[in-house]
Amino acid sequence: YFPIVFSMLPVIRKDAFDKLNGFNEKLVAGEDFDMFARLSHIGKTLSIPSLFVLHTGRRPHKIGWGKTLHSWFMNWFHTTFFDKSWSKVWEEVR
Repeated sequence: YFPIVFSMLPVIRKDAFDKLNGFNEKLVAGEDFDMFARLSHIGKTLSIPSLFVLHTGRRPHKIGWGKTLHSWFMNWFHTTFFDKSWSKVWEEVR
């Protein structure tokens, strides 16, 4: 099972977050994919499709949806199968 999560707004119980020691800070990107994969081993994860969150979407608007989706996929793939980020840097987009 390879969970894929788009973490614009991840909600995680504090006890589960603490049990996992939070995000893997050694990862440049894909730390959200990594954490949800680890969460799936200790309990259930779920998405709530009816939850609607407005966000700015700065990254896709700045670099385009194609490049954004490509980097998300590559970081998911590399964190899932190689335990490292595909991205060498993750630039803040403002």
